[in-house]
Amino acid sequence: MDNLNKIEIHKLTKSLNLVWENEDHILKYKFHFKDYFETIKFINEVADIANTQNHHPTMIVDFDRVEVLVTTHEIGNMLTQKDFDLAKAIELVSL
Repeated sequence: MDNLNKIEIHKLTKSLNLVWENEDHILKYKFHFKDYFETIKFINEVADIANTQNHHPTMIVDFDRVEVLVTTHEIGNMLTQKDFDLAKAIELVSL
């Protein structure tokens, strides 16, 4: 699995529905929810997707929000196509 170059990253970032940050080769987005139960429901749905794709994001959880961080650890925390595939799948859960 190869890491992506800057042009590929820019193009793939533009293809996402939400405006994810790309900070130090990590895609980041903060999802906001109406309450704790919606937050936990989202986390569980993301966990199912992550297990299916065998690609697990870091999730920082608070009462009504979750910050999701996606990168490929196996190649030194660089961005790959599978990061963008996971981000797109996570977006579908939140819409």
